Amino acid sequence: MSDVPRSRKLRVYSDYQQVHQCLTHPSFEMVDEERDADVLWLNYHFKQYRELSHESPGKRVNQFPFEHVLTVKDLLALVCRRGSGGPIVDPDTLASRPPWLPTTYNLQTELPHFVSYFQQRQHRGLDNVWICKPWNLARSLDTHVTNNLHYILRLPATGPKVACKYVSDPVLYPREGAGMVKFDFRYVVVLLSVQPLRLYAYRHFWLRFANRPFSLSDFDDYEKHFTVMNYTASGPQQTTCAEFLERFDRHYSTHPWDKVQVSSFCSALQTHQLQFLLH
Repeated sequence: MSDVPRSRKLRVYSDYQQVHQCLTHPSFEMVDEERDADVLWLNYHFKQYRELSHESPGKRVNQFPFEHVLTVKDLLALVCRRGSGGPIVDPDTLASRPPWLPTTYNLQTELPHFVSYFQQRQHRGLDNVWICKPWNLARSLDTHVTNNLHYILRLPATGPKVACKYVSDPVLYPREGAGMVKFDFRYVVVLLSVQPLRLYAYRHFWLRFANRPFSLSDFDDYEKHFTVMNYTASGPQQTTCAEFLERFDRHYSTHPWDKVQVSSFCSALQTHQLQFLLH
């Protein structure tokens, strides 16, 4: 930050407890007011970029304009669908676009469309399991897996929700001592510039696993259908990337992880392209 004298520390304001605990380098100091900071590291959506550019053009924020359309679930689905071209749902197959995004409905604004789609799947004898999530919560809070339409219709009473078609035949991981379990992975993607669009991604990724073998049943069994174990009594069991890759490639020898990674990076790139195209 060229506008900050080298003789003084960078002043950081954050409402993250972890930042206060971990930012101990002598080049930084924490401040109690946003107006006193050189860097804002916030856990709420910052949108006052115009005011910031006029009043404090040298101040840095841990977000970029319109970032929230990627981090809020209903807006993410909306952005991805708008850029896919053509009808959202194929009336012949009931497949939705884009193919890498599960069919998603906003239960506040798209409820009639969701009910119609649910009933069409039911009429055709297709599986109708859905995962319903709050727009803007994490850690699987208030998240439900169900195939009961009446149950789904009551869920918005505890806050706005999206309903996403549950992946009924997921790729499973042979976890030692547990069997074939669900897993998820998270890449860190860094946005360097918008015009031209430049993204970087860490090749090492964060892994999370379910604790029990997967089956399309017992939807209230958290340790079968969810992978967020950081906040449970049993806690998570970590696996390194190297261990995961060796076992995954051995089990899925015809579809190695390199292909999964390329597909994941392409989806991340397409999502950011759609975001900035629409804004």
